[in-house]
Amino acid sequence: MFAVLHEFGHAAFDIYNVPIFGRQEDAADQFATYVMLQFGGEKAHGLIRGAAYSYLGLIKQIKQQSKPDVTVPLAAFSSDHGAPEQRFYNLACIAYGYNPKVFAAVVNKDYLPENRAKVCKYEYSNLRYAFRTLILPHIDMAVAQRVLHENWLPATATSGSGE
Repeated sequence: MFAVLHEFGHAAFDIYNVPIFGRQEDAADQFATYVMLQFGGEKAHGLIRGAAYSYLGLIKQIKQQSKPDVTVPLAAFSSDHGAPEQRFYNLACIAYGYNPKVFAAVVNKDYLPENRAKVCKYEYSNLRYAFRTLILPHIDMAVAQRVLHENWLPATATSGSGE
């Protein structure tokens, strides 16, 4: 779901001429995270957990392929996509800023450092303001409400099974 919404974010930015400060890829990640959170409750929690799980798997794969303490060439930082670790932390921070109680585990289990967690509410509020200002005017809210309330996710995607 994260990947689909990420790509949809790129499309929305292009179709509606949404101005982007910073990197387009970061903005698309934020778009995807924000939309997933709008499902609320356990649906949002399951979607965020799924995206985080994917990032953690990618990080683990990268670490297995190379020694984590190896110096990387400067060109490794030239990608238009952030490092998987940074994208993971951004996802976790936005989710935590959205609802620190629901996403408390990201701090309690040391997935997100407390210093970063302190600014997550602010980061989420900035994202919410940008989305409401630049994207929401283009959304048919009646359709959006039907989509948000539709039970189209498989039961295992939102259950607490840890998958």
